[in-house]
Amino acid sequence: MKDKWLLGAALIAGASYLPADWLLADGPLLVAWKGAGVALLALWAARQARSLDGWLLAAIMALGVLPGIWWRSLCMRATCGRCAGRPTRRSPSGGC
Repeated sequence: MKDKWLLGAALIAGASYLPADWLLADGPLLVAWKGAGVALLALWAARQARSLDGWLLAAIMALGVLPGIWWRSLCMRATCGRCAGRPTRRSPSGGC
């Protein structure tokens, strides 16, 4: 298997995002961190692709990064840094 370092980086970025989300304040770094795991995994999948199916899987994964980053950046623009009205771990009732 080639590019083990890329797979390792994707797994580390993905696994470390959850604790970071709980511990760090919202900001551009957290948005980039959120997309890094899936983006690196999509890049790894693209480098492993051997047929059209492999390329399609890599493309779907790469496109899957966009909604998560878009949603997180919308949440950062909300008044309290979280999406208003949506229950969160920090505010189960929703909002601030």
